Amino acid sequence: MPFGASFSDVAYLAVVAPDGRLLGSSDPAGAAFAPAEQSDWSGPVAAALSGERDPARLVARGSGALLGAYPIVDDSGRVIAAALVASTAPPVASSGFGDFWRT
Repeated sequence: MPFGASFSDVAYLAVVAPDGRLLGSSDPAGAAFAPAEQSDWSGPVAAALSGERDPARLVARGSGALLGAYPIVDDSGRVIAAALVASTAPPVASSGFGDFWRT
């Protein structure tokens, strides 16, 4: 697993547009997916959409899930969306990128 993290407890993945629209998710509902903790997405998603790369600013503890986001960029480096991962339990991480899940 890249970054020394294990993502066996992923609840769902989502991709959010710069205007806040949900573009898609790993849930069968796709873009209509609306989990209970969706309002908790705002902090990490806003940070990702602003181009933030500091893992400490890209995470939040939602109601029932740990949330992490990261910017999705185009070929010119412009942020075009945010990827969001929700986990029901923090992954085991020894160092590096995965450590930001420890909240």
